[in-house]
Amino acid sequence: MLSRSKPYYALILWLLLFFSCKKDVTSEYITDSPSQIVVECIVSPQKTWNVCIGRTYQFTESVPNIHIPPKDIEEAYIIEDRNKKIPLHYDENAYAFVHNSSPKEGSHYKLVIKRKNNPDVIVEDTVPKQFEVEEVFGNIRTVKFFVESNDSQS
Repeated sequence: MLSRSKPYYALILWLLLFFSCKKDVTSEYITDSPSQIVVECIVSPQKTWNVCIGRTYQFTESVPNIHIPPKDIEEAYIIEDRNKKIPLHYDENAYAFVHNSSPKEGSHYKLVIKRKNNPDVIVEDTVPKQFEVEEVFGNIRTVKFFVESNDSQS
């Protein structure tokens, strides 16, 4: 008799959990904080420059447009090794600021985004140098890694 009632206990427990764990999201849980800028850029010698500039959005926005329009950007550029300026232009198909060159191993880059009536966004990084390790384990003969250089370029 007890074994027949076990499925009913599971069903009752499932129903209790299903209906008891439901709570609507109300406005008290949503903040009105201003949106923040979001910059995405993969710095790799195997890729050309592609800088996506967007923003955070409110939970209450029905169809958020996260892209910051290019008219709100005064200038976007990259400084290579502290002296060569690489201008970025807006590509409407990619929704990004792009340049057809690629970062170089061991070079230092500074990404600068100047926005109208907002603080500038400045990010710096050094592209690691690639090195090879031979005969690691088993059938692996050559593996390429990227590591940061020990050179300080401050």
